[in-house]
Amino acid sequence: MDSPVVVISGALTGAAAKPKAKRSKPNFPNSDFSAADITALVTADFVANAMKLPIPVEHTAFQRWYDEVSARPSAAA
Repeated sequence: MDSPVVVISGALTGAAAKPKAKRSKPNFPNSDFSAADITALVTADFVANAMKLPIPVEHTAFQRWYDEVSARPSAAA
């Protein structure tokens, strides 16, 4: 028996179509540093340095997070 195939087409509607609000708060509320932060920092550093691809200027929230996390003493280790 064949499985049904669902095809989704057209523009996004509802909440998915609305632009996301820009964050004005830091992405981490306290001094906790998660495995996700470490993975993202290592990946961003690799992409920026080894692949010579800077963070796009329109990604302001990610750039702010990257600057804050990179400034931590543990990031220099």
